[in-house]
Amino acid sequence: MKSVAICIATCNRNDMLARCLKSLTPAISSISRYKVFVIVVDSNDAPSAEEVTLAFKGDFDVIYVWESRPGIPFARNASLDMALSEGADFIVFIDDDEWVEKSWLHSLLASLDKNGVDVVSGAVIQKLGQEEKVKRCLPSGVLRDRTETDNVIIKRWVAESLKFDEAFAQTGGSDTLFFRQAHEAGAVIISSDSAVVYEEMPDDRQSIKWRFRRHFRFGLMHCRTEKN
Repeated sequence: MKSVAICIATCNRNDMLARCLKSLTPAISSISRYKVFVIVVDSNDAPSAEEVTLAFKGDFDVIYVWESRPGIPFARNASLDMALSEGADFIVFIDDDEWVEKSWLHSLLASLDKNGVDVVSGAVIQKLGQEEKVKRCLPSGVLRDRTETDNVIIKRWVAESLKFDEAFAQTGGSDTLFFRQAHEAGAVIISSDSAVVYEEMPDDRQSIKWRFRRHFRFGLMHCRTEKN
């Protein structure tokens, strides 16, 4: 039986992490053709998410990893290393501030299998209180030359071939670069509009100042990834 590793990086957001993990229970229990396990990487000066993570051991197989080096690329690489060492055939990434629909994992795996591709990028819907806003939802089957780690599944060979660039630890963008490099290495990336996750959008992320800083950072990140 082939196996799937669901990877989540977290840092001081235990309530969000618990919500994310709780949403995985029905999604994982609906899968019978694959062995599914979860990897939580706690990117922090000191371990803080172990208790929250291991509380779900009765619901699904879960591995807790502490990564003391600050920066999301370190956490992502720790996720890849653990997934590969555990023999995962497929690796999924979602964020700790997200939660999933019951059909989410089935949709990712079905899209990967049906289309014979290497990477499937799912949809992300932002929740703004009672309102919803589409962050990303491309029609299923659309070819992409890059994607992000907020809802994605990859085949094992991609993880064996590439790592997230740790020089991007303080700027972001290591996931965009990773998937652009995967595309250049021959990985076929498509979208799926049926594999949906929801992302919390707190009030402090809706201000004009926060959005300006985000777009400025994205501009710098785009220049760096294109240069690479």
